[in-house]
Amino acid sequence: MVDTGQVSTSAAPLPPAGRFSARKRPFDVVPLSELRGPAAGVITLPRHVKWSGKAASYDLTDSIARRTAYKHLLEEGLPDDLRQFVNAKLLASDLRYLVIRPEIRAAWRRAVLASRR
Repeated sequence: MVDTGQVSTSAAPLPPAGRFSARKRPFDVVPLSELRGPAAGVITLPRHVKWSGKAASYDLTDSIARRTAYKHLLEEGLPDDLRQFVNAKLLASDLRYLVIRPEIRAAWRRAVLASRR
């Protein structure tokens, strides 16, 4: 077997919440029941979440802007950021469209599935 350097996200299931890391920067996952973010309006992400570039405000009714904000939040956000800014229903519907690392997508997919049980 040849080691390709890729991380398998299907080998062992991760719990639906907690702090995870796989060869790259750690990320957090919280239960969807704790995600109380708004479904509409404009959110401004904290500097520790959106630390480069100019735009830190995102209109949640614009699907591209919302998905960009969620990308930053899932990759850089702390648990309190996720709870404050991410809406569980919007995340569940947007997850497949987010351009995020595979291990982050897999962990959040498990959280979405766990919320449906």
